[in-house]
Amino acid sequence: MRIYHFEDEWPKGRSIAHRLHDRVFDWLAPGRQIDLDLTEEEQPTSDEPAKIRVSLRDVVVFEYVLVTTIVSLKSHVTKDDVVIVDIMRSNETGHFVSILDEVLRIFRDGGHKRENWRYFSAYPERVPEDCELFGYAKKENAKLLQFLFEKIEGQLM
Repeated sequence: MRIYHFEDEWPKGRSIAHRLHDRVFDWLAPGRQIDLDLTEEEQPTSDEPAKIRVSLRDVVVFEYVLVTTIVSLKSHVTKDDVVIVDIMRSNETGHFVSILDEVLRIFRDGGHKRENWRYFSAYPERVPEDCELFGYAKKENAKLLQFLFEKIEGQLM
């Protein structure tokens, strides 16, 4: 399973991926925990997204991919991927502005599954009540982790 996290800063996404790894580790039977592996892949001089891959022996449990631009999000995400999007970005003057419309355009044009997309924002009040996407405030990161873990657990069962 591939999880794309659209965020402007890698450390924010990295901590979620690591905590998700820990959650999978705790869920596994003790005899299988030793086989769980985490690898990180960053290409600082490339446009390739950074990745954290968690595998159990030779089977990829999940790949957590950080994309930082809307163009990268659009070019990498497929219909079956789980997608987490931060809907706010800093503009040229340093003010936070919503990019929800651009995100929704990608969501609609790609025919993506609503149950696989969530927003994750410090400004959830900027999301209209009738929005197509469900999501969480940044302070609700435990709910985001539970959502992601349930996706993984469903795959491993």
